[in-house]
Amino acid sequence: MNGKRTGVISAKSPLPKQVDLGFAVVHVKYVGDKKLREEGECEDDEATPEGLWVDIDDTIYIRKSMSLARKRYIILHELVHAMIDLRDQFAREGKDIPK
Repeated sequence: MNGKRTGVISAKSPLPKQVDLGFAVVHVKYVGDKKLREEGECEDDEATPEGLWVDIDDTIYIRKSMSLARKRYIILHELVHAMIDLRDQFAREGKDIPK
């Protein structure tokens, strides 16, 4: 081993374009407010979300105008939604999630 830790996200890590969960791959797209509102099917009086998990295309949409730290936080938040939805989908289909 070379002494470097692998798989660790640090403050210097680039923002991901996809995240491999081991049992599914989640795509991450950085978009403007218009696309976020469209994907989230927001009404005119609703606030624009900072991030959004869309299970139809296994994609997390992140507002590109936010700070790097905020993007990282929202990605992690949306990944939790993705993992819960994917776990439920596997359960409905009678599949086991690899450990």
